[in-house]
Amino acid sequence: MNPSIFLLFLAFAASHAGKPCEWIGDAPFCGSQNCYEGLTELARTGSGVNDGFTADFGNECITGMKTLCCKKTFVQVKHKNHCGRYPHEAGCPSGRFEVAEEKNGWYLFGVSYTKICCDQEIFANKTFFIREA
Repeated sequence: MNPSIFLLFLAFAASHAGKPCEWIGDAPFCGSQNCYEGLTELARTGSGVNDGFTADFGNECITGMKTLCCKKTFVQVKHKNHCGRYPHEAGCPSGRFEVAEEKNGWYLFGVSYTKICCDQEIFANKTFFIREA
C-alpha cells in the first residue's frame, strides 16, 4: 500500500474515532444516503447544525439530505418511533436527548431551528450524556 494513502487513512480514522456518530452525505448535492455497515440511522436533514457528539455537518445540502449515523455499539435500536423533531425554544421533552439541530430557514427576526431529540434509553453509553455545567 502507498504510505501516503495509508497515512491519510489513519488521519481520517483518528479524526472520527472519538465520535460515535457522523453525518453521511456530500454537499451540495447530498442525495439520499444510507448508513454504512456497523452504523444505524438516527435522523436525516439537509440543513443540520454541528453538535457535541457528531462529526461536523459541513455545508448545507442544496438537494437531498445527509443522514446522521451512529455506531451500533452506541445506539441500541433503530430510530423509528424513538426520535422526533421539536421546536427549538421548547427543547427536548423529558426523557429525550438532543442529537442535532436543524435549520428550518429564515424568518423576519433571524433563523428558525428545530431540535432532533431521541429517547435516552436507546443509547448504550448513558455516561456519554453527562455534560459539565
